[in-house]
Amino acid sequence: MDSAACVGSADAAGIFHAEEDAGYFGLIYEPHPDERIGWLDAKLNTRRGTVRARWNCEDGGIRYTLETPVDTVARIGGKEEQVKPGRYTFWQSYGDGSR
Repeated sequence: MDSAACVGSADAAGIFHAEEDAGYFGLIYEPHPDERIGWLDAKLNTRRGTVRARWNCEDGGIRYTLETPVDTVARIGGKEEQVKPGRYTFWQSYGDGSR
């Protein structure tokens, strides 16, 4: 995967450990996309495995891809969803917060 110059920005990538789950047993995925950048691709190596997160600004909305080795709370477009380890794609239309 390619990576953007701002990959080091945890806020834009949105990968955080859950405070109640020390040691990366649980994660929170809450990205903050910026249309000026256009996309972001991030990877974080943890004791539990590699977390990969990507968002792309596309015509009509933003596509998010998350690959997580642990239970994760995904917060996108004002909605929250608990996901198990695996690979997920979310869609948020501009202006409506849907996925």
